[in-house]
Amino acid sequence: NLNAANAILKSIEEPPPRAILILVSHAPGRLSATIRSRCQQLNLRPLSQQNFRTVIKTVHPELKKSEIITLAQLSEGSPGRALVIAELDGIQLYQTLVSILITVPAIDFESVHAFADELSRKGSEGRFNLAMELLLGWLSCLVRTGAQKVLVPDIIKGEGAARERFISVRGLDHWAELWENINRLFIRSERVHLDRKQVLLSAYTAIGDLAQA
Repeated sequence: NLNAANAILKSIEEPPPRAILILVSHAPGRLSATIRSRCQQLNLRPLSQQNFRTVIKTVHPELKKSEIITLAQLSEGSPGRALVIAELDGIQLYQTLVSILITVPAIDFESVHAFADELSRKGSEGRFNLAMELLLGWLSCLVRTGAQKVLVPDIIKGEGAARERFISVRGLDHWAELWENINRLFIRSERVHLDRKQVLLSAYTAIGDLAQA
């Protein structure tokens, strides 16, 4: 967005007195050269496994080592993200959504309906949002690992084999397009308050249809 970039540039060139401006960018190469030339770049790295465990244990001392390892995988090493996942019982959410994915293309729609009912109840907005983010993350991992031809350790037994099966049926471009479609549906559901159950059912149906041999 050119207007936003110009506004940021103006703030950088004429900062308030005694102020430090910190810009966070996950893709600094996409910033304009003018902005980059006026900044000092600091490359931030993920926490070490030990530091990650320390942060999580400080807030949730009751968590087991295996649960912390799972949180590290689901959050990609972000302790803040991991705490959100822990507080919303995200490990259980992931187990449920992946156990359904493993049945594809013969989807167990009884389980899907039960899962969708759980996430469409009043007060479950946070867990629904997290479930959709985890589902999108699973599809993103499918595309990324398929393109890079790397193996990712299973969090749930059989999910790696499921990814390989999906890729053998349809090319990565199809799965990337499906990720975009489900992501758009998720964003739209937040903006116009679509029925959460129907959103989840639509996502699983689309995955099942694409995975048909």
